[in-house]
Amino acid sequence: MKTQINGVEITPQMAGVFKEWYDQSVVENTQPYIYTRWLSQIQDFLTRILIDMDDDDEDVSKAKNCLEKTIQIKDDFEKLIPEKDEQ
Repeated sequence: MKTQINGVEITPQMAGVFKEWYDQSVVENTQPYIYTRWLSQIQDFLTRILIDMDDDDEDVSKAKNCLEKTIQIKDDFEKLIPEKDEQ
């Protein structure tokens, strides 16, 4: 069964992401809201690192955390990309 919204096919994988993202009663708990906050924090951190080139242990830990969050966001967005039809 194919589901379409405004002519766009929604795959079961995409629907799963949407359910996970929007199955919250408080907007601040939704993944898009959290991702926006994470990306802002990552941007601020990376900007500070570029300006202040003195890396310390705390910065390394924060950099690893930023990378983990970026990977999670990328993985979720990849699920929203429909797969090519194999013919």
